[in-house]
Amino acid sequence: MGRDSGWQVPEMFVRFDGGPGGPAIAIAGEKLGLGADLTDRFGFDECMLDHRLLRVLTYLAMRRREGGEGWTDADELAFFADCGATGGSMAKLLERRLREVSGRASSEGGRLIEYWPRENVAGRRGGRFGGRSRGPYRMGIPASRIDLDPHVGWSILLGRPMAESSWCGDVEATLASARAHAVAGRFHEARQGAESALRAVHGGDVTRHLTGRDRAVMVGDTWALLSTLEMEMGLWQEGLLAARRARTLFTKARTPARVAHAWESEAHLLGQREDGDFRFDSVAAARNALLHLESSSRELRAGPRRAHHIGVLGQRLSEAGDLRGAAKKLVWALRTAHEAASLPWAAIWAARLAQNDIRAGAIASAEKNLTFATELTRRPDAAAEALLVRVTAEVMIASGRWSEAEPWVEKALLVGHQRGMQHQIRLARRLLKSLKERHRGPG
Repeated sequence: MGRDSGWQVPEMFVRFDGGPGGPAIAIAGEKLGLGADLTDRFGFDECMLDHRLLRVLTYLAMRRREGGEGWTDADELAFFADCGATGGSMAKLLERRLREVSGRASSEGGRLIEYWPRENVAGRRGGRFGGRSRGPYRMGIPASRIDLDPHVGWSILLGRPMAESSWCGDVEATLASARAHAVAGRFHEARQGAESALRAVHGGDVTRHLTGRDRAVMVGDTWALLSTLEMEMGLWQEGLLAARRARTLFTKARTPARVAHAWESEAHLLGQREDGDFRFDSVAAARNALLHLESSSRELRAGPRRAHHIGVLGQRLSEAGDLRGAAKKLVWALRTAHEAASLPWAAIWAARLAQNDIRAGAIASAEKNLTFATELTRRPDAAAEALLVRVTAEVMIASGRWSEAEPWVEKALLVGHQRGMQHQIRLARRLLKSLKERHRGPG
């Protein structure tokens, strides 16, 4: 069978919209939002416009506007438009939704997705290869009739608002620079750099020459960095999306240590959620991180790396109320990090242990652990400094030193505002409220 090329209607235009009403697509002047029924229209069989199909249409439109024929295979389409899904799953999705090529114009005004059909070929065990819409695919509308603002396209494709950025250049250099900004506490700038890298690895020729595992790791690393930055900034909704996309890609690439890191980010982000009680979900995510670390190489699952994940589990257990279990995990993480001369992490686990002591009512032990954390810290990075300032305020409030606690609470708030750390601000405001209530007394 040949290409279905006789269907196009000259007056048919397509416009992609990312306005306040949510992502949508306008076809021949008719605006269709998510949930719109496309059955028996525009080359589809029974079909609804969902997020997945909209991302597919957006990616095909972007490829068509790049110039050339704009054809793409199922593997590329699945990877970039469906977060690392397999080419087989994408081909099956489109086979169920696309109307079979008829070689003539449809009465609805044309096909949004054009494809090369393939004949069914019997397999050795009775299965079949090919299928009537196994691709390759392209947007059926010529580039001159596609209205797609690049920022709208990226927002739909990546599932987040994408502002214009001045970052450019090599992806690895951009990511390294973003990490340096994060260590210095410039999280907003670091996030812009990570998003710029994300656009680069999803478009152009940066990753198309890569295949399989290498491509999944490169894109996954970019999503993972973004999730870490958004965790520090307290943007739990965006961060969860990024962490889960990273985990999907790392699972596809079979890199258990990276999967563990993605689960760790998800554990922290679930702990920040404000729309319900997700403490036990956070504990489960931390356990999953440790479980996947056990599947990695012997070198990666030993020593400081293992201590790090056990410390995260201890932190999550503490917030979920298992104070005894948390203490065991945090003490082990602290001792292992200290023995390995990983002093910054030893300081963090000492501070987390002080928080656990406060929850258990062991104020003297909390003061001791806080002192130890402060002694270990010489030049803390931005995230560690924010934690230590806040824990210092917590210990002073718990020990009744309210006048000493007040400047530390104010400093915790200031650090949060200066660095755009929304979760730090929320926690510092709770401390301020607690401090005022204690000053006011029962009356």
